Amino acid sequence: MSREGVDVVGKLLAVHDGKDVLPAIQRVLDSLGPDPQPEAAIRVLEEDDAWQHCSPEIVWDMTPTGLGLVAHGAKELCQWWSTWLAALSKYVYRSNKKDHQDLGDWVLTKGDVVATARNGQAVEMPVWQLWKVADRRVTVMRGFLKEADARAAAGVGAQRPRSRVKRAGR
Repeated sequence: MSREGVDVVGKLLAVHDGKDVLPAIQRVLDSLGPDPQPEAAIRVLEEDDAWQHCSPEIVWDMTPTGLGLVAHGAKELCQWWSTWLAALSKYVYRSNKKDHQDLGDWVLTKGDVVATARNGQAVEMPVWQLWKVADRRVTVMRGFLKEADARAAAGVGAQRPRSRVKRAGR
């Protein structure tokens, strides 16, 4: 992966960073109707400021989190979103570009999620995501609840702690 991959992921995440993403997803799904055809789902994603950075054949894998299944392609991704809309009334994702890391074949990001379920249950949690980018589009996203799990899935070890330099006399 190159710096280009990190930039593509950063552009995708920046569009809705810190905002409730559910209204935007609801608009997309409303425009598609209850049984979206693959071509329509691809068109809607390509017209979206964030999702235009994804391949029409994207693999969206939340199985490592236990919070969802794998969506293959734009149509299944839209169907996957519809299950989230049914369960959640708010979903805000924040990501800091300084936490986006090039791991070779993958880009690793850390995000902070603040969500509210339809029953009023509030959830705040960090998530780590691995992103694969090809031809300037995200082709795979895998979500994780632990950084170590994401790094292991990417085939890299734990992050080395940043060294701190002590200054004399302090």
